[in-house]
Amino acid sequence: MGHVLTIRSDQDSLFKPGVLSDQPLLMAVLLVLGLQPATVYIPFLPQGIFKTQPLSVWEQVLWLAMSSVVFWAVETDVGETEYFIRRREMD
Repeated sequence: MGHVLTIRSDQDSLFKPGVLSDQPLLMAVLLVLGLQPATVYIPFLPQGIFKTQPLSVWEQVLWLAMSSVVFWAVETDVGETEYFIRRREMD
């Protein structure tokens, strides 16, 4: 979901226009972020179909750290692109 938010623009950081600037995308991300844990942690939802099991605290920290790598990589790339575009315009 972090990747989806960061690739909205190849020249502007997620934080420049603001997270709230694209309401439909934000609602979709929030929906997914609500449904994914619900599928895992609420017993009467499709745990049996998907064969899911709750994660330990350590596993949750690990997946959060690993999934944020893509977010920060794209943000870094966008920042570099923005820097080089500004530098080219100054020349």
